[in-house]
Amino acid sequence: MIAYCEDYERRQRVLSNPKALPEAREYYAYINTTIDAALTHSLPSLEPTERVAMREDIACRRGATYSPLYQLSPATYKRYKRRAKYVIARDLGLLP
Repeated sequence: MIAYCEDYERRQRVLSNPKALPEAREYYAYINTTIDAALTHSLPSLEPTERVAMREDIACRRGATYSPLYQLSPATYKRYKRRAKYVIARDLGLLP
């Protein structure tokens, strides 16, 4: 699941490339929209830019101390991150 978040930007570049294979573009669009929808669903109280920061924190394995989401308390940050990771994994079908 972390690898899916880590590879988000590369998939975005492929999606913007008109020469990419249609099957790859369709699959990449599915993954990226699923990640975005999971973040929106799991973190409704955060702004869209804060959700992007959370996705980047998941991808970089960055914790509360080094996160740009410094306005959140460490306990709240950990709870939000745990919830986001769970919902992303569930929506991508990575959980049993």
